[in-house]
Amino acid sequence: MRIIQYQPKIDGLRALAVLSVVFYHLKISYFDGGFIGVDIFFVISGYLITSIILSEKKRGIFSFKNFLIKRIKRLLPAIVFVSLLTIFFGFLILSPDDLINFSKSIITSIFFISNILYWTESNYFNQISEFKPFLHTWSLGVEMSFYLIWPIILIFLIKFLKQKQIIFFIIITSILSLVFIEYVYTKGLVFETDIFKGFFYGKYISDTLFYNAPFRLFEFFFGCILCFIPKKKYGDLTNQSFFLLGLILIFCSILILNYKSKIPGVSLIPAMIGTSFIIFFNEKSFLNKILNNKIMIGIGLISYSLYLVHWPLISLYKYYNLGALGFYDKIIILILSFFTSILMYFFIEKPWRYNYSKNKKFFSVIILASIIGFCFFTINQNGFVDRLNEVEKQMLYKLKTTAKEAYCKPQKSVFKKVIEKVCVNGDELNADIILMGDSNGTMWFKPFAEFSKRNKYNFVNYSRICKNFPHPADFNYFLIKDFIFKDFLNCSEIVTNAKVLIIGNAWFNYQFSKYNKEMAEGFINNINIIRENKNFRNIEKILILGQIPAFSSNNLDITSCLTRPKFFKKKVSCENYYKDSFKKKNFLESIKNFNFELEKYANEKLTKDYSLLFIDPLKDLCDKNECIQVSEKNDYFYKDSNHISNYGAKYIFDKNKNLIEEFLRN
Repeated sequence: MRIIQYQPKIDGLRALAVLSVVFYHLKISYFDGGFIGVDIFFVISGYLITSIILSEKKRGIFSFKNFLIKRIKRLLPAIVFVSLLTIFFGFLILSPDDLINFSKSIITSIFFISNILYWTESNYFNQISEFKPFLHTWSLGVEMSFYLIWPIILIFLIKFLKQKQIIFFIIITSILSLVFIEYVYTKGLVFETDIFKGFFYGKYISDTLFYNAPFRLFEFFFGCILCFIPKKKYGDLTNQSFFLLGLILIFCSILILNYKSKIPGVSLIPAMIGTSFIIFFNEKSFLNKILNNKIMIGIGLISYSLYLVHWPLISLYKYYNLGALGFYDKIIILILSFFTSILMYFFIEKPWRYNYSKNKKFFSVIILASIIGFCFFTINQNGFVDRLNEVEKQMLYKLKTTAKEAYCKPQKSVFKKVIEKVCVNGDELNADIILMGDSNGTMWFKPFAEFSKRNKYNFVNYSRICKNFPHPADFNYFLIKDFIFKDFLNCSEIVTNAKVLIIGNAWFNYQFSKYNKEMAEGFINNINIIRENKNFRNIEKILILGQIPAFSSNNLDITSCLTRPKFFKKKVSCENYYKDSFKKKNFLESIKNFNFELEKYANEKLTKDYSLLFIDPLKDLCDKNECIQVSEKNDYFYKDSNHISNYGAKYIFDKNKNLIEEFLRN
């Protein structure tokens, strides 16, 4: 079993990794796959951590406790410092809601579990994630999981297995991991347990793979296995050839991969192999000077600080300025990132890592407690709403308040399997009207609840509780449809008397414009499946609420935009920021076509068995390529990129009031 000593070129490899990540985040041309810098770090970590454990084990000085303490001393001080800096600027520019979310991310980052938090929130490659200053700390959560698990496994392997058997174990485990990952991508998996339900539907499958350590283990193993492969003396030609091949594989991965790639997965293998070649082959080769030079080594030394500090700078700048980074913006961010990183390395990383006195220990505890306390206090104080002026406070209330909070008293459902609370106007057990769908169903609650109250109907909102209708273009539809329907039809226990079914969905989120007809057919066929359940046979009327005109999901939510505190003069107004959002890529035309197909197919297939009414919000909110965003009284029609506000829902209802009320009454 060979013990590998630290090689200076690894710092050069770290430099390559961190620069690729920084350039990717700055959207530098030809760095669409720069995110693999994180994966390069994983390989390096696997190699170095295994080397450290083997070396200390051989000398009889390995201690799991000391090992973890060293890792924490390496990672935590810099995180704490960046947290302090980011909290200060975040307090000045983040909206109350975003400051709350940011505080949660800091707490989870300090405890190295932010990957779990982001797993539950949004896809890493979704551009709305650009406004999360601590998003990049997900990788530290994965690293720490590896630090906790691998030493235990490795000590066990050393004790009971021979070197070749350990190599075999690492290879087989990596292969099985990759096979499982690719199977999930291609076939999908459905978990019956409640804890997994929300995470393994649709796009969340890829998020589960991306953010969680078990699915990243094969990357670390690329580095681990190098410590067990006997090293021979190779000639200069061999060393230089494999080193060059390693660089080519890495740079090709950076050029070829992008946000559409299945990450993690087999697409990462070339970069992993390339990193392994660079680590393994002799550092004395001529080409190795590409990495083993003062500049690259210097960047490698500050790579951790640079990784931590660059993203909050980018994220907060974009949040404040509401726009893409210009050339000079990128230059300024680069300079600030490097300058701050150098200071962090010499005044934070090194002193706390190598000279950790009792005074520093006491100081660290005080700082940590202060940060965590401030974050919890921020959450408790609703993001320090008092930072806003009265106009901004009123705007926040109007946009943030949901129909549930404002117009009904939430109560637990009689459907015992449902943990969430529902809104009820009247008697839930004898509901006359049922509202179902996703969050785009819930946003319609207010006007229909008010109508029901006036006319003494029992109205119940089960949107978001009873699972949404699956459809053929949904991710892994054929595997999850029965599972979703099983959950959905269970809700039929409480609709025995309902005669009216209202359906609202973010329809367009589940399909692509070229599949308009197929999607319409899929949705209607799913409604027909519902009819087969005996408890739904009393349904006489179906009201379908079409797709609303939505902003680009890449935009900062309008609530966040409008409720940012005015400590600094804003360069870009929210109205100017959103005014062209509807015009991009013929988005409105696609929604218009889909609503047309959905209404057409619904009339063809459902009118034989049901009275049908279709409401198209585009007709009320949009004119050609422009849509109403704000009323003459300064009431906003939207609360975020894909949800209309209570005012917007009431506006559309009132525009179709006579038609809807006549339909519901008769």
